[in-house]
Amino acid sequence: MKHHFLTLLVLLTLFFAACEPTKPVLTAGAGGMDMFSPVKMRLHPLSRVVTGDKAGGGAGGCTPTTVEARLEFTDQFGDVTKSPGTVYFEVFRYENFTPTHHGDRIDLHTFQLSSPEANKEHWDPITRTYLFHLPLPADSLKKSDTRLILSVTLNPDAGDATRLQDDRTLFIKQSLPPSPPHSP
Repeated sequence: MKHHFLTLLVLLTLFFAACEPTKPVLTAGAGGMDMFSPVKMRLHPLSRVVTGDKAGGGAGGCTPTTVEARLEFTDQFGDVTKSPGTVYFEVFRYENFTPTHHGDRIDLHTFQLSSPEANKEHWDPITRTYLFHLPLPADSLKKSDTRLILSVTLNPDAGDATRLQDDRTLFIKQSLPPSPPHSP
């Protein structure tokens, strides 16, 4: 009886151990930083569309509408990290009647994060995100556009690293005309 109980206990242990999904654990590799490589990327909720009339004066007082994209990477421990690689941003019209809501592509932007200078240029230490300004082509937005889809892809520099991708819907806040001055 004792032998059957022990056998049953071993079988149950093996059964539950086999059902447990295993996560690959990154370790300190040749560069010593593999365990801190990003495993997840997200477009941060602080990403937004800044309409041209709110963005301030440029040449001739006209500034293009810009997407401020904030990108956050996390490592296997869930901590915010940085990442070298090439980042591709695509801006799409929001389409109500498609499964992914990706309409016509409005613009494409590419950034290299392979050098320390490029990382420093785009890194925001306050939010611990990368900040990218993506000016949109003149007259690319219609008056009826109220949302855009921002899509980002990271191709890491390391050949064996995983390509990461994320999408976020951004709302376009239409500017209101200035209110008349109040008289006392």
